[in-house]
Amino acid sequence: FRRAVIGQAPSGTGPEALTRIRFHQLWAALLGPGGIALLVAGVILGFGSRHLLSEGLPVIGRFQLLPADPLDLFRSWWYGWRSTATGMETVGPDGLSALGVLLSILPGDDQLLWSWMVVAAIPIGAIGVWRLVRPIGGGRSRAVAFLVYLSIPLPYDALKEGRLTPLAIYALLPWLAKRMAVSQGISPYGSIGGQPGPGIKERTQLTDGLLTGLLLALGIAFDPVFLIPAVTIFAGLFVGSLLSGTTSGISRLLKSFFLSVCVASLLHFPLIVDLLTGRPASSLIGFEVWKKGSLGPSGIFNLDTGN
Repeated sequence: FRRAVIGQAPSGTGPEALTRIRFHQLWAALLGPGGIALLVAGVILGFGSRHLLSEGLPVIGRFQLLPADPLDLFRSWWYGWRSTATGMETVGPDGLSALGVLLSILPGDDQLLWSWMVVAAIPIGAIGVWRLVRPIGGGRSRAVAFLVYLSIPLPYDALKEGRLTPLAIYALLPWLAKRMAVSQGISPYGSIGGQPGPGIKERTQLTDGLLTGLLLALGIAFDPVFLIPAVTIFAGLFVGSLLSGTTSGISRLLKSFFLSVCVASLLHFPLIVDLLTGRPASSLIGFEVWKKGSLGPSGIFNLDTGN
């Protein structure tokens, strides 16, 4: 911005020079292809979801009205009794109990805050892809990946049908993919075989495993089905390394993934105990009756993926 206005680059040798350079880098990023993509996507997403953000979510599917006291979500999780329908002895997702505690602390309308949290899954996932692609290419590459991920109809169809699981997976999967890639340490996500790419901070295997485990536990807290795409990412990195003809980083990947599973299991220890004492695994999945039919290009672009 400074260069555009006065035609001079930031200069100086005093303490203020670093601040000027950082402002210059910020404006260069905002006015570059990546920054413009972020601004345009933010305007479109904000305008398209304005009614959800101002009026709340429609009562459909899993998007039900929150109880008058948000702590009731925590109490139902703690006592193992849900007031749904005529009542049932089923423990809900751990994420809902944490949501109840969080909403009881935050000021404002609980229903609107819940709406903002649900809609926030879309930009969180897109920013995750932005960070995932950052070590690979420049601003144009990140802008393309960002816009392509936003154009995927999955989260919008989930909003249409009132489903939380696809939104949670959409939001967290790019972040988990980057954490696993960094844990493996192959260039440009590490220093094995080359130099680390932009934005990559190399950490110890213990730290990588802990961070990956926290992300994995967060996804499982919303729905245990999150474990399936997580294992798929791990398998893709493992098999891809073998097919490339190199075993570099495989041991790091195995150790990090094993540690992350241990961390997630520890954080969800009550759930592990329930499963070991006879709780059926099908109760975690919550099977739904899906309508059968063909899905063509028109169904995809019309967000009619539920048929």
